[in-house]
Amino acid sequence: MEPVAASDPTAHLFERRAVDAAVWGMPLVRYHTMRAAYFRDGGASYNDLLYWSKDAQIHALFFVNVATGPLVLEIPTGCRSSVRGVLVDAWHRPMRDVGGEDESDGEVARYLLLPPGFKYTMAGFLSVPSATNNGDGVLRAAAAALTERELIDDLRGVRVCALGDICHPSRTHLIDLTHGTFDIDPPRDSRFYIALAHMIAEELACDRDMAFLNGSRPSSQIAADTRAAQRAEIERLLDRAILRAHFRLDHGLRAIAFAQRCTRSWRCLVEQVVALVGRRGP
Repeated sequence: MEPVAASDPTAHLFERRAVDAAVWGMPLVRYHTMRAAYFRDGGASYNDLLYWSKDAQIHALFFVNVATGPLVLEIPTGCRSSVRGVLVDAWHRPMRDVGGEDESDGEVARYLLLPPGFKYTMAGFLSVPSATNNGDGVLRAAAAALTERELIDDLRGVRVCALGDICHPSRTHLIDLTHGTFDIDPPRDSRFYIALAHMIAEELACDRDMAFLNGSRPSSQIAADTRAAQRAEIERLLDRAILRAHFRLDHGLRAIAFAQRCTRSWRCLVEQVVALVGRRGP
């Protein structure tokens, strides 16, 4: 469904679906933006560790893709510092906390990152099933008595590789971003929907998303063969739709935050969201 002009009866529905698509796909596009910065600003490739220093600690970020098979994550636990972190999927949903001596054999904690639908166990490894092909990990190395250089040396013990390469020793590629730039702001124009279309193409559709995709997926794509005038109108509608989506999200978060400050209780968060959506109507 592609409107030719704003006066087209389908234009309003197209824009409304575009707003819904943006709200629904915001986590995916934020992931896409962070990954693009990881490649562009950090000069990194999948499985590389991008690190920076903050508050006498070393923080590290890496991106993975399990579409071609399982990956292995190794985190040293017998070193001088404590290296801990979390793995998340493309929707920014936490998959597992990682690191810590309680998850290791005394020297190394090993995790097996599995593609969607895979069920596999391996002796000496903790299985981490993923609901998406894409994911990332955030780590932190900390120890009050160690210097920054010593913390970085401990971080070199972290290894991310394909399961088939586990028997081939390799050094972790560390990239220092302490004094670099890292632009992770998602686009606020029609480019947002191009990024969303790319992420949808990379991931497997979940059952819970099928109803939404069947109704709203056209609004996340800009047809390449559209006439120039029609394409310009579509981009204008999408530019306006993404701004409306950001407004909806920002307004909702401010309303919830204000309610939390008044009640000082997080237990009623769900009730507040339901009430907020109910007041707005469909």
